[in-house]
Amino acid sequence: MLIKLSVVLLLMVGLESATVAQQQKNMALDEAIEQMLQNNWQIRKGEKQLEIAADNVKSSSSIYLPSINLSETFTNTNDPMMAFGTKLQQSSITSQDFNPNLLNYPNSISNFNTRIEATQPLFNLDGIHGRNSAIAASQAQGKQHEWTKEMMILKTKELYFNLIIAREAQEVLKQAVKTASKSYSTSQDLFDQGMINKADLMGVELRLTQVKSQLLQMNHFNEELNQNFLQLIGSVDNFVISPTDSLQSYKVDPDALSSLLLPEGRSDLQALALTAKAEEFNLKSQKSGFTPRVNAFGSYSLNDQQLLGNQSDNYLIGLQMKWDVFQGNKRIGKVQKAKHQTELAYITYEEKKSEASRDIKKLKNSLKLASKEIELAELALRQSQAVYDIRTDRYAEGLEKTTEVLKDESNLLSKQLELLKIRNEYVQLIFLLEMKSGQELTKKN
Repeated sequence: MLIKLSVVLLLMVGLESATVAQQQKNMALDEAIEQMLQNNWQIRKGEKQLEIAADNVKSSSSIYLPSINLSETFTNTNDPMMAFGTKLQQSSITSQDFNPNLLNYPNSISNFNTRIEATQPLFNLDGIHGRNSAIAASQAQGKQHEWTKEMMILKTKELYFNLIIAREAQEVLKQAVKTASKSYSTSQDLFDQGMINKADLMGVELRLTQVKSQLLQMNHFNEELNQNFLQLIGSVDNFVISPTDSLQSYKVDPDALSSLLLPEGRSDLQALALTAKAEEFNLKSQKSGFTPRVNAFGSYSLNDQQLLGNQSDNYLIGLQMKWDVFQGNKRIGKVQKAKHQTELAYITYEEKKSEASRDIKKLKNSLKLASKEIELAELALRQSQAVYDIRTDRYAEGLEKTTEVLKDESNLLSKQLELLKIRNEYVQLIFLLEMKSGQELTKKN
């Protein structure tokens, strides 16, 4: 958006769009940020992603909690073995049931089995590391969400001050239209006196048309910026933002700038560090797959020919230790993959730290350069204004060429817009550096 605004300020070529009068609303930067944090679509989606990560952590708690199942099963059979076993379960065996004829050819028998089963994990090392991995991943998601909010705050500041610049550019262009109109009036008088020719008068008229076109384009761009800003802060209403802050109210504190360093606790770097930690726990989980799992289990059941009957009951308890001794190369492959993913995560983290440190150094240099450019742009503007004033006074007396006046007028407008652009870039650099460093750099006047 900053680049686009700079292009519009320097080129300003386009057509006017139809605009409808809208309600204006004064808004300070702090108010805009607060509304954005509450309603921005990206932040709201990020909050849902945090909830999903928290749910994954809840799911991983299964390594500590029992698993309980309740079932009701109906069977009817005349299979000799099943029929005899069913009678045993129902505790209904009599001496007659040992009759060979009944044993071989039993009558069909029905059974309702009400069963409750429970499994309690006692030792599951890969599950423990897997849970730790899920916790670290959830924490990483939280830190990434913090960074997303910081990015959205930066974008809010960027758009907010682009709106300010666009408004100031509008005023500059309105004044330029007045100036061009005055030049045309002066040129008309000179033409009527025979002091300039028709081509000179048409050149002045063309200049007036061009400046009006630039103003129309800026009006269009202002409306576009306003709509983008409303979308960013999540507003459902359609109104025109009227910024109450100003570019001049933000100045860099030299002491804060000189002591600027890369913060260890920057949220995006913390997110990467936690992601690497999650991968490390995942590696431990995969390696722990070779260790045994120990689970206790038990069941209690009721058997009867009636639904939910309790003619007979029985229980079963036990303890199981289980190893996955060999699964081809599947387990080894998972361990190697997890190892490489862990190494990649730590490399990514170290790379980002190095890049972030260099970014801060480059931004500090850019900020110092922008400060000097503002001084030079202000000087150039004063010089252009002085030259233009002298030239127009002489032109009114017929002592200057029309082309020279037009050139100076165009140069003056260019210098005015260029100064606005540089001032905007300066403030944007301040906010970007504040976000990257996690340190307040400005003294608001």
